[in-house]
Amino acid sequence: MPISLSPEEQEFLKEELTFLYSHVSHEGMKSSYRKLLEWAHRGEVPDEYLEPLGKTLETGLETGRIRRVYSPEGERIALGLFSRTPLGRALEENLRTVNQALSFLQGHTIERLTFSLRGPGSFVASLQTDRALLSLSFDRHGPRIQSLEVGA
Repeated sequence: MPISLSPEEQEFLKEELTFLYSHVSHEGMKSSYRKLLEWAHRGEVPDEYLEPLGKTLETGLETGRIRRVYSPEGERIALGLFSRTPLGRALEENLRTVNQALSFLQGHTIERLTFSLRGPGSFVASLQTDRALLSLSFDRHGPRIQSLEVGA
């Protein structure tokens, strides 16, 4: 489903995509930014451009560039747009699932909480309570439930 852009989203995207278009030499990326920029001028982004838009916003948000260049307000605008892309929606669904699992532990006594490294930028948190053991993995794609054992 295409997304309609608010005037502030439209202005933000036009500025960011113009910058990216002028600073990239790879023709494939340049073409993608040009097409996204054309859609930003129209005030909407069709389905087939939501994934490239999500990846573009993800990179700018992860690196902190959007916040540095556009201030926290620009970051807020970018996050709002990102949450409407397939990448953003998938991340929010992961967060809902993890929060639901954590709510199951409400009222439990935490006995142990450990973190372990799975690789660069990838960690596992193990949370043991008096009634359960929950393992969560964290990486650049957000948190995910690795396992939940009840009666542990």
